[in-house]
Amino acid sequence: MVTDMAGRKVTLPKEINRVCSNGAAQNQLMLFLGAESKIVTTLPALKSNEWVTKIFPKISNLPEPFAKEGINVEELLKAKPDVITLWSGTEEIQKKLDEVGIPYVILFYSTNEEFKKGITLMGEILGEKESKIAKEFTEYYESNINKITSKTDKLTNEQKKRVYYVTDNPLSTEGKESIVTSWINIAGGANVAAEGGVEKISATVSMEEVIKWDPEIIIVRDYKNKDAILNDDKWKDITAVKEKQVYVNPKGVNVWSARSADGALQPLWAAKIFHPELFEDINIENEVKNFYKTYYKYEINDEELKDVMHPHK
Repeated sequence: MVTDMAGRKVTLPKEINRVCSNGAAQNQLMLFLGAESKIVTTLPALKSNEWVTKIFPKISNLPEPFAKEGINVEELLKAKPDVITLWSGTEEIQKKLDEVGIPYVILFYSTNEEFKKGITLMGEILGEKESKIAKEFTEYYESNINKITSKTDKLTNEQKKRVYYVTDNPLSTEGKESIVTSWINIAGGANVAAEGGVEKISATVSMEEVIKWDPEIIIVRDYKNKDAILNDDKWKDITAVKEKQVYVNPKGVNVWSARSADGALQPLWAAKIFHPELFEDINIENEVKNFYKTYYKYEINDEELKDVMHPHK
């Protein structure tokens, strides 16, 4: 019996060997916890992710029962899952799973604390070995946060950097309820969208608002948006653009900045961007190499490391 993140009590088989997930980040958690052999379905985004296919080549041959428009129940039943993990907000899928009697567990996380609960729950679902790795990871994650906040907690509000985070396009961002706000705060910054009254995890803002907020640092999730900002005259007077402080967020198995196991590295990277003088002792490249070796059992080479740290796709 497990209690999922929606507070539901779910009875599962004693041994879990076959798992389906409707979210790429959940499949990433399974890879991260050493449970790739238990993944029996996938998603198009994972099949096209070169890092996932490097670490788990067999994923290219797995069926895809989950789609944007819902779920292919027949395809799902063929996969014979012991359990399904779902994001919250999937009520229509849940109804169909109730009809066929497959147990499902709901996960979601929009803060660091929820993320640690989510990975602990995933470990509990998968088994003793995975649960042990989840515990080790949450301790590592917490140690990274403590390493950073031991210095950034002493900063005054004036010393904290004004940061704007970009998602789908230059005027798409994440607000107060997002994990993005958590790591920006940890790293000694202030999310200008959250400070400006944006509450939602995902929101669209106006150019006038961004000009008013005048961020000192801009972090974009996708490389294309760095070009879009730098090539648009409307952005040229923003402090971050004038000072050449526009950065593409690192991305490996998943982008580090949002709901990703690799997010344990995000506070370290962001802190070095925001306050390099405080964190000269952190070698982020070595951290990445050790992280991939420890959790993905993958020896990352220098060229691959460059692709992770400076994505161009």
